Amino acid sequence: MIPPYDSFDWFASLLPLLVVLAPLLLVVRVGGWRRAVFAIAGLYLLALIAPRLALVHLAIWLVVALLVPIVSKTGERRSGPYVLTAALAIVLAPMIAWKLWPIEFIIDMNVWANRPFRLVDLPAAIEFTAPIIAPIGLSFSAFRAADLVVKSNLGLVNPSPGRVLAYGLFPSLLVVGPIASYDEVAATLDRPVPLTTDRAFDGFSLIASGLFKVFVLSYLLSWSGDIFGTYDVNEIWRVWVSLIAFGWFFYLNFAGYSDLAIGTGHLLGANIKANFDWPYSKTNPSSFWNSWHISLTRFLRANVFTPIVAGKPQRQFFATMVLMVSIGLWHAITWASLVFGLYHGVSLIAHRVAERRRTPSPAVVWKFAKPVFVFFWYALSLPLLRLDLGDAVEFYGTLVGVRP
Repeated sequence: MIPPYDSFDWFASLLPLLVVLAPLLLVVRVGGWRRAVFAIAGLYLLALIAPRLALVHLAIWLVVALLVPIVSKTGERRSGPYVLTAALAIVLAPMIAWKLWPIEFIIDMNVWANRPFRLVDLPAAIEFTAPIIAPIGLSFSAFRAADLVVKSNLGLVNPSPGRVLAYGLFPSLLVVGPIASYDEVAATLDRPVPLTTDRAFDGFSLIASGLFKVFVLSYLLSWSGDIFGTYDVNEIWRVWVSLIAFGWFFYLNFAGYSDLAIGTGHLLGANIKANFDWPYSKTNPSSFWNSWHISLTRFLRANVFTPIVAGKPQRQFFATMVLMVSIGLWHAITWASLVFGLYHGVSLIAHRVAERRRTPSPAVVWKFAKPVFVFFWYALSLPLLRLDLGDAVEFYGTLVGVRP
């Protein structure tokens, strides 16, 4: 059993550190020193979880720092696509290996990362008492690294190794995302960003919003996830109520931590974009996915959907399926996650086909009914992210009164 990690532990360390970091970054004007501050702060926070985790993330971003100038120089050469493909394979390989072989990967990662600490007594004592063994934040780092590699290949950015490390280890982004691109933090890596009244208000407002969502709203619904282990012994109405509550818990918890990351990033001078835009208020699947985990959807749309379509509109439905399957498999490489992606891919395609064939309804009741439909449509897919496929089928059977 892998020990669980509470994401708020990260922010419980980051928020006090902001008292030192934010004023320090306002007076440190030399870009090299600023980048060192960001990298050291990120490594320090990772080391508080487990020193081996800091070593793993440092190794990942050192590799990315080596790859970026290579893909940048070969971007316009004939070998460019092959170099880019190899670089993407390298930066995504740890995440894919973790999702395909989680136990083996975690064991090998911890064995490798523990070796340096055996040479020094005190760090070894700290390291071996750290209970967390999972590669926390690896999925977010992998996609941020991939985004940076692609943009470097296209000539959109060309950061130095120091800038790559500072971006990769930026304190707000290491554990829960969002998958912020390099340009969202680039300015503060080079020079002080004035902490204006508007920036301070936005930062503190987002932190307050995140704390309220995590510790008030989602905390009150945290019991709902238990239903995925007890659905077979509960009455049908309790299963439905729990699923509805979990739909809100899943959103509020994730959106709350995103607010914390974005808010702390603003106070550190970054311009991190919103990751959620009231998705449960949307009236159709397309609008929902344009407002849910926006950074992930934006990354995959740019790097998966657009290259597939590439001026050929007849490929849009196929590209949509690949996009949604990629989102499903990003959560976990399982049959259930694959079905999650197919479910949402089919939903998006069906909605687009239906939109072409019908006229908009002027009925006011639809304005209220559609968001309710969208909520249930999405909530019904969440068991696929929490259960294996066989158990998910049993869960859905329970919802309609069919017991195993």
